[in-house]
Amino acid sequence: MDDKVFNAESYNVINYLFAELSGIFPAFSKAWPSSKEFESAKRNWLLALIAAKINTGKKLQVGLTNARNYGKPWVPSVGQFIEWCKPTLKDYGLPEPFVAYREACKNGYDIKYGVEVVWSHAAVYHAGNETGWFEIEKLQELFLANYEIACRIVFEGGTLRDLPKLIPKQPPEKSSPETAKNGFNQLFQILGKSTKCDTII
Repeated sequence: MDDKVFNAESYNVINYLFAELSGIFPAFSKAWPSSKEFESAKRNWLLALIAAKINTGKKLQVGLTNARNYGKPWVPSVGQFIEWCKPTLKDYGLPEPFVAYREACKNGYDIKYGVEVVWSHAAVYHAGNETGWFEIEKLQELFLANYEIACRIVFEGGTLRDLPKLIPKQPPEKSSPETAKNGFNQLFQILGKSTKCDTII
């Protein structure tokens, strides 16, 4: 098992997975009676998981959660386990597409007027930003397509656009006679006047 696919890292992952499965399914030891069958099973499970792009720890955890809820003593087939690993929006805290679209429209409207907003998930902001805030209310199909892409990025452990940081509101700057005098002097300078404003009327 020293090829490129079954390296030290993948060996650790498949050993961890099989250890978890052995704790979940009482009949685990009966699935592969000999060490040769057991090692063959690990190799084939690994190849199947890679082919199905079950390539993040989160996906494996989703699969193991579903395995714990299975309620039967026998180890499932690798195909069944792969189905259990396929993520849902709920597994990642992502809102449903049309809920995400309504949120993006509402927040997009507020953004235009400088109102601070809260996002349920970075994927909603990412999709809205990719769609454009100017007429997002008229671009539902484009938003939904961008949201689907954003969700896939989340599922694959990729990176989304960072959420904008909330900027604390600053108190308005107080005007003073000195500020006004400086403003007049700058204006005179722009106009090419040599006169300086020393007093404020």
